[in-house]
Amino acid sequence: MLVLWLSLALGPVSLPLGDTLRAALRLAGLPLDGTGLAQAEMILGQIRLPRTLLGLAVGAVLALSGVAMQGLFRNPLADPGLVGVSSGAALGAALAIVFGASLGGLPAFLAP
Repeated sequence: MLVLWLSLALGPVSLPLGDTLRAALRLAGLPLDGTGLAQAEMILGQIRLPRTLLGLAVGAVLALSGVAMQGLFRNPLADPGLVGVSSGAALGAALAIVFGASLGGLPAFLAP
């Protein structure tokens, strides 16, 4: 929870931890005093919260895929190289580098 909170508070625009918590609770719908929180709510709601939630979702999906692979092959040491996922990912990365893939058109919270 601390890392989640810090991921919401830290960035190019530093937000105090208290303001981060109050803005997150206001975004969740709790009726709190919002004096001076307009900028924090915008930063959290438009950029940091979606990026943090996306990171949590990706981590959960990767964990589930690892468990599924270990269960399917009945091997606790199963890894993505067993079915060629690593090779496919390397090919995709090489093609993106060669052909100059860009991140144009993505929402702001997905940009690096």
